Amino acid sequence: RLMAATHRDLVEMVQRGEFREDLYYRINVVNITLPPLRQHREDVPLLVDHFLAEFGHGTGAKRFTAAALEALKGYDWPGNIRELRNIVERAVLLAEGDEIDAADVPIAGSPLRAVLDTFDRERYPSLRELEDRYMEWILEKTGGNKQLAARILRVDRKTIQRRLGQP
Repeated sequence: RLMAATHRDLVEMVQRGEFREDLYYRINVVNITLPPLRQHREDVPLLVDHFLAEFGHGTGAKRFTAAALEALKGYDWPGNIRELRNIVERAVLLAEGDEIDAADVPIAGSPLRAVLDTFDRERYPSLRELEDRYMEWILEKTGGNKQLAARILRVDRKTIQRRLGQP
């Protein structure tokens, strides 16, 4: 069995010659159309609870406050459920204490905004500068825990040490 997902209209792509017709008929046994998360925001708290159970092992019982859930429900979710999953994981890792508040949710208190605010408004930072400052910000949020920061950033711990010139 093969399960595949796409956000594109494969029928339309077949008609335009952009997707192989034989492959389309081979994989299109059962077609299930799921609306994007932004069209069923009422499911956000249920999905958050699911992801909290998944990521909560060993970190204690964490929960999202009503304000944090409202911030999540008000977001457009361009990355759909995968983005929500990543945000919940990041919040579980970075939040201090048992409650995850709106400020702990990356979309509500954007880490990118926090990093960008450290730059002079008159010049644009290079990508390297953004990356380095973001690494520093994550290290600050993790209390200097390089292993945890590396997990959040999805890089090797040695990458952080090398990029920031740390032992």
